[in-house]
Amino acid sequence: MFHRLGILIGQVSDTPSQTKIAVLLAILALGLIEFAFHVGLARLAASPLTDAAIDAALTGIFFGLALWAFLAATGERRKHERQDLARIAELNHEIRNALEVIVDSHFTAEARHRDMVLESVNRIDVVLRRIFPITP
Repeated sequence: MFHRLGILIGQVSDTPSQTKIAVLLAILALGLIEFAFHVGLARLAASPLTDAAIDAALTGIFFGLALWAFLAATGERRKHERQDLARIAELNHEIRNALEVIVDSHFTAEARHRDMVLESVNRIDVVLRRIFPITP
């Protein structure tokens, strides 16, 4: 559940307009819930102090649960991002190792072929250094 919520949060936060719409919808939803609390407590004819205490407790519980769900989903999303970055780092490592083997191998082919391979290796290395500037 939190994985899906994390994906949704990520998609909503990707663009400012979607973020604004989500904030407006949350304000509207929380306002309506607060209003429903007051109407329900007014129908029970509770004293103002009881009304305020129950209203504050219910609002606090609802907000706490909403915040917990948001933070859990965000944590799940960040965990997946760290896993993706680890896979990308491993890919970087594997490509660099393969390039070293290619460069260090002794070609018996003609010089033109060696030059083409070395040029391709250099292009790949330039791209990897641009994408991953800090490598161990």
